[in-house]
Amino acid sequence: AVAPRPFRQQLRADQDQAEHQEDGQDDLARPWQEGHELRGGIGDLQPEEMQPIELNKTIFSNLELGKMAMDIIRKNSDENPIREKENLQLSMQLNNVYVMSDYIFLDMTFKNNSNLSFDMDDLKFSIEDKKIYKATNNQSIDLVPIFRLNNQKSFRKNYRNIYVFKKFTFPNSKVMMIRLIEEQLSGRTIEMKVNYSDILKADTFWFEIQNSKFKI
Repeated sequence: AVAPRPFRQQLRADQDQAEHQEDGQDDLARPWQEGHELRGGIGDLQPEEMQPIELNKTIFSNLELGKMAMDIIRKNSDENPIREKENLQLSMQLNNVYVMSDYIFLDMTFKNNSNLSFDMDDLKFSIEDKKIYKATNNQSIDLVPIFRLNNQKSFRKNYRNIYVFKKFTFPNSKVMMIRLIEEQLSGRTIEMKVNYSDILKADTFWFEIQNSKFKI
């Protein structure tokens, strides 16, 4: 039997509406499907689309690093250094090492026992081989502090400063070398070796920034 014309028209209209709704759902799903197909296999990923997964790390401004450095000097004495070196009436001592988040703090004191003021040409930090068999075989990597509390270039007797580095590591076959060089042509030079074990023994203390306490 043939359905009456009005009923056939209504049936066709209902079918057209259902097809239109399905097309709309396909349109909504298509962007996700296309993205899914693009990233579905690791072989389809482009290098620029790949991002490393990193844990959140606290980043401090120079102002905050300066406050921490001042706190170290204010709360800690330099009378019992973990390392000390003397040469030509000069003394260099590593008072302590502190680690916070991704930063390493070196607390250092320099003493001049002569009557001549010491004019610094440079203070160099580097990672070098512990045993050097030939000078040509020595491999040295310079370390540059990202922050220093004082930029003083000359001192008469005692000089204490805090040097901050981004966190670094080195194997037991190498040492951290610290060299203090006088500005004059025939100036005095003093150097100190710091083992990685000294870095691993980094001390801790509490520091407060804007009512938030951080453990160093």
